[in-house]
Amino acid sequence: MNIAFFTDAYAPRVNGVAVSVQSYARELCRLGHKACIVCPNYDVAVRDISIIPDSKEASLLEVRIPASREVFSKEDRAVSLLFIKKMNAWLDGWKADAVHVNTEFTVGILGVRYAKRNSIPLVYTFHTLWEDYFANYIHILPPAMLRWSGRRLVKAFLRRADEIIVPTVQIKETVSRYGIERESYILPTGIPDFVAADIPHEKVKEFKIRLYEEFPNLAGKKILLYVGRMAKEKNLDLLISVLETVKKIIPLTALLFVGGGPEVEPLKKLTKEKNLSDSVAFAGYRERDELPFFLSGVRCLFFSQRNRNSGTCYSGGHAFRTSCCCRWRNGNCRHNAGRQGRLYGSR
Repeated sequence: MNIAFFTDAYAPRVNGVAVSVQSYARELCRLGHKACIVCPNYDVAVRDISIIPDSKEASLLEVRIPASREVFSKEDRAVSLLFIKKMNAWLDGWKADAVHVNTEFTVGILGVRYAKRNSIPLVYTFHTLWEDYFANYIHILPPAMLRWSGRRLVKAFLRRADEIIVPTVQIKETVSRYGIERESYILPTGIPDFVAADIPHEKVKEFKIRLYEEFPNLAGKKILLYVGRMAKEKNLDLLISVLETVKKIIPLTALLFVGGGPEVEPLKKLTKEKNLSDSVAFAGYRERDELPFFLSGVRCLFFSQRNRNSGTCYSGGHAFRTSCCCRWRNGNCRHNAGRQGRLYGSR
């Protein structure tokens, strides 16, 4: 089967949607299918469609559409509509058997239109609760209007899809709350085999030595870890407050952020204002094959996001028997049920 994925977010952009699309496309190729990923070209200087082979799977292609920078998010791109005919012509020649849309903006809309125009089955994955997210990026409209806009946007895709995929029980419940009566299928984003594999103690020890050389302020301390994109909706300033509280009880405690995004500099400023620079480290984006070492070498994995769960991150933490601490809402209790970890905050 030839499966065309459509997404407004893909590598080098780092977020959950980009990881999900890449992992599913690669796994489907390993099962004998062919796939292409239609996505923006993050190099704004490129002014033509590029067909790029995947670095790991020969039967996976990236269809990169020229794009410009988004107004509300500097990390994102808006594809140019001047290349729609050329994209359609290439897809016609490739002969897609199914279209899988993963985002709700320009590329997602193009995916829906291509599927309907060619009578191709349309699968839609509802990844993001835009009714909660819009307020973090658009400040010129009232929150109630933004929530309404987010719901309306997603409903339009849910109604046009032939099949609906959701990553969590929470999102499945949201589909029902939106008045969509058709069945939706829970399909969580999996974690790579290497994440669940046992790592020799000596390699973990060597990794810690390198980590302490890079961040001397972590040496000899119990490390609290955050892994993920560093954006406003992640509510990461709460983790700084958590660190302050923990240090009153366990002074030799440090907080390590692994990831990047627009909130890195504001968090560094907050850390300095609270005199916690000696207890906080920012590791930036890291290669995925390094993550098992981070997960196996810390005391606790922390999440502070109010409006969504991070099931993939929880699964990675639990694979290494690392305690996970997260807010009590939006499905987090389901992920941590019966696991090693804690829930905090109001229910």
